[in-house]
Amino acid sequence: MVHCETPSGTLNGLKELARAIKSEGKLLIVDAVSSIGGVEIDVKWGGVDILIGGSQKVLNLPSGLTILAVSDEAWEAWRESITGGFYLNIRLWRDVMEKMEFPYTHSEPLINGLLESLKIIREEGLNNVYMRHRAVAQGVVRAVEAMNLKLVPESEVFSSPTVTAFYVPNGLSDIKVIETARRYGVFIAGSWGGPLKGKVLRIGHMGGYTASLNIMANAS
Repeated sequence: MVHCETPSGTLNGLKELARAIKSEGKLLIVDAVSSIGGVEIDVKWGGVDILIGGSQKVLNLPSGLTILAVSDEAWEAWRESITGGFYLNIRLWRDVMEKMEFPYTHSEPLINGLLESLKIIREEGLNNVYMRHRAVAQGVVRAVEAMNLKLVPESEVFSSPTVTAFYVPNGLSDIKVIETARRYGVFIAGSWGGPLKGKVLRIGHMGGYTASLNIMANAS
């Protein structure tokens, strides 16, 4: 499943879905690329077998790093798997992790950047980071509502703290809005795929730069 479904600005109920999936005896793989670092995800309570994160969203780094959390149950399933492969074979990584002897050359700048990003998050405090994202998201939602625009999620309860999606006003083109905003140095994204393409605009508010947005919101 996808935790934060960015094309629609939806944050799926991870605990509820995990509980239902695990009741069926299935493994749960979660794409948390657009939520990890900005939304609370506690894998210790169980239910998530593989959590996949990335460096290029909330963690404020270029793309290129994958962050994985793997449950014991998932490792056992991997042991029993007959799937081949070498470069993307996660079992090779587990065999060498404890010895800190990695099978491939890392990107040292990205690793150092990740350490610095995590240091900044830790200094701010995880709870403060989560609260900041929620506060900025609520500010964006209030602004969208003030312009009489409609959120894509049916309820604000399901709106993601890292991105807000809303429908393009009647009579306007998403491309026209995006191009006009860009002339003023403002980047707004459209959506893609399926029924949302051409009908939805998105505002991303994830990572460290939301700190300045939060300060501006509080000042106003």
